[in-house]
Amino acid sequence: MEFKQDKMVLSQINSFYSSGRISMNPKYQREHVWSRVQNQKLIESLLTGYGTQKFLFTVVNNEKDNSSVYEVVDGQQRLNAIVAYMGGIPGKEFSLPVELKKSPNKKLHPYAGIKFKKLPPALAEAFMEINIDVVKVEDATDGEIRELFLAWNNGTPLRGMELISPIGGAFITKTLSLVKTYKTTVFSAVKSQANRRGQFTLTVARMLAAFLNGTKNKVSLKRYNERQIKEHAARFGKSIKSDIFNRIISSLDFINASITKELTDKNIKLSKATFVTLVYVTDHILQTYAQPSKSEYKKQFMKFLSDLNDAEEDPKHKLYSVAMSNADSEHSWVIKFDAMLSYFTKNIMLSEKDKKRRFNNSERHIVFQKYNGLCAECGIDCTYAKWEIDHIIPHSSGGKTKMINGRLLCRDCNNKKGALIPT
Repeated sequence: MEFKQDKMVLSQINSFYSSGRISMNPKYQREHVWSRVQNQKLIESLLTGYGTQKFLFTVVNNEKDNSSVYEVVDGQQRLNAIVAYMGGIPGKEFSLPVELKKSPNKKLHPYAGIKFKKLPPALAEAFMEINIDVVKVEDATDGEIRELFLAWNNGTPLRGMELISPIGGAFITKTLSLVKTYKTTVFSAVKSQANRRGQFTLTVARMLAAFLNGTKNKVSLKRYNERQIKEHAARFGKSIKSDIFNRIISSLDFINASITKELTDKNIKLSKATFVTLVYVTDHILQTYAQPSKSEYKKQFMKFLSDLNDAEEDPKHKLYSVAMSNADSEHSWVIKFDAMLSYFTKNIMLSEKDKKRRFNNSERHIVFQKYNGLCAECGIDCTYAKWEIDHIIPHSSGGKTKMINGRLLCRDCNNKKGALIPT
C-alpha cells in the first residue's frame, strides 16, 4: 500500500464524477447524509479560501479502458456537496443563502442566492479552478482499504505508515523508493514483508531515521516510535543528504549481492530485527573497513544464523541473550549489533580505511602537474574541464589517500570508474 500526495481542481472533480472515474459509493461507504446547510457551509469555506481537509482516494484500475478510477475513502460528503453545487447530481443543485449578500466577506456577495449554472462565466471559472489536496492510495488490498476506511471514519486508531505517509516530503519519498526498489530482492528475505497497513514500510522508515541520526560510520541504535518517525517526516520534508541515503543503498546492495541468493535457495526468512541489525552492521563495516570478500561475508553471516538458532535451546550459548532479546529498546539493539559485528570482525581479515578521505589542495596540485594536466584514462586536457584526483586503489577497497595512490581523471572518466581497480 503506497500513499501519494496530489492536488486536483474542482473542475477535474466534476469531470471525473460525470465520467464515472470517481466512485462516491464503494460498498463500505454510507449514503449522503449532509444537510443543505452543511453543503452551503463547505462551499462558503472554499470560496473564502479556508479550504477543507484532504480527500483520501484509493486508485483502482478500470479493466474496460485501462483508466484509473478513484474510490472515495474519506471526503464523500464533501465531494457530494461540491458536485451537487456544480449541478453534477440531478435534482440536488443548490445555491448559497441570499443573506450572504450582507456578509462582511465581500467575496461571497456575487454568489449569494444564485445557482452555479447562472453565475457569470468568470465567477464559475474561478470556482472551478479552486485546488483541493488529495491523498491517493495505490496497491491496496480490499481488506486494507476497509481497515483504512474504518480508521479514518469510525475512530479505529491509525497504525504504522498510515499515520505518516500522508505528510509527504523527502523522508516519505525516500522511504517508499527503498521499499519499491528492494521489494523483490533483499527485502524478500524478510519475514512478514507483506506490509499489512504499512508495517514493513515503517520498519524501513525507522532504518532511515537511524541513519539520519547516527555518525559517519555508525547508525543510531535508538528505538524510533511512530511519533518520532512522524517528526522526522516533517523535519526532513524538503531534502535528505544524498551521502546518507547512498549509505543505505550501498548496504542493501552489498547484502543483496552476497547473501540474498543463499537465503532464497535455503528458504530462510530473517526476522525484521535480524535483518535491520544486518543492515546496520553492514553499513558500519563498509564505512570503517575496506570492502570485504562477499563469499567470506556470506559464510560468517550464515554461521551467525546457525549459532543464533542453536542458542534458543542453550542458555549457556554465547548468543543466548541475543536469541532471547525481543525488546525493542536501545539496549537490545546494542546487544544485537555488537554480537553480529563480532562474527565479521573476528573471523574476516578486515583492514581499516584510511581516515583521510580526500586529497588536500596541495596534493591535488602536485598530482595535476605530475600528469601534465591530462586525464590518465582518455588523455583529455583537464585545464579546461572538470577533474578529480582519483584513488587508484579505491578508498572503499582500502586504498590510501596518498599521492602515490592518486591520479588525474576528468569528471566523466572518474564517474565511469566508480570503485573499480584499474587493470
